[in-house]
Amino acid sequence: RLHYLEWGDRSGIPLIWLHGYGSTAFELAEVAPSLVSMGYHVYAITYRGHGKSQVDGEFSIYTIADDVADFMRELGIPCATIGGWSLGGNVTTAFYSAYPEKVRAIALVDGGAVWPQLLTEAYATLRQEAELTMQESLDSDPRQLTFETRESGVEWVMANYLAGFVRPMDSALAAYAYSFLLPDGSGKWKLHYNHEKLMGSWADLDDLAGAHRLKLLPRSHRSILPEVIYRHLDVPVLLIDPTGDDEALFSRTPWYIQLRDQHSEWIEYVEYADTPHAAHLNRPEWFLRDMNRLLQRTDGSNCIE
Repeated sequence: RLHYLEWGDRSGIPLIWLHGYGSTAFELAEVAPSLVSMGYHVYAITYRGHGKSQVDGEFSIYTIADDVADFMRELGIPCATIGGWSLGGNVTTAFYSAYPEKVRAIALVDGGAVWPQLLTEAYATLRQEAELTMQESLDSDPRQLTFETRESGVEWVMANYLAGFVRPMDSALAAYAYSFLLPDGSGKWKLHYNHEKLMGSWADLDDLAGAHRLKLLPRSHRSILPEVIYRHLDVPVLLIDPTGDDEALFSRTPWYIQLRDQHSEWIEYVEYADTPHAAHLNRPEWFLRDMNRLLQRTDGSNCIE
């Protein structure tokens, strides 16, 4: 059972949105009505292991891509614009690798355009320099948290989880914040995803020589090679690069520009200065502007109806 949100009607160009790791389909709720008004028919999927799309057993990033293809077949969508943020960008890239005939256009928000292993190595180096393990670099471990009420859980999410990469929480993002909590079966509330179940131990994630011990999702995630997958690119791509946290974290810009230069006829690269990782949540007006421009570049001529 795959949870999704939908806005618009069949007269619009299908847009399927894939959220970031630990996020939900509600991350697109604020801008979806505006996307509909410009001509999209919007679907936002909460994929495996998140929100109301819970599953047992391991799965890969390509399994999520297969779920998107099954979703399209079930709803009779032959071809769509596919977009995603962070891990969702990598799912988008995996989907294009497996199902290029189902892709009208692509939108990547700070994900899907650089080899994830580069980021793994960069973050590990930063932690080593600070003499921190991955777990120690976190304020707290959300896997161990339960909340007496939903409101107290949302308060924690807003203060500790979203505060690092989303603009100050307001009413427009309230649905998104509430989507982070699920009942735990005992009358309390918990986060909607289980990090240990999806990603494995922090120690394995932190060990550059231990990739063979990783769960299937992070192991397959590190297999995404955009310069290989996009070697025969033939659809319009919007590539958004928020650079507001590059100094503190790791700049993806050189790799983004390199990919853009390899496919300059297809990729529009847009830098969002002074904007942290969740560009579409922090700069909704800019995001809508650029998604409208992508729509104007999309004719669907590559689609097999």
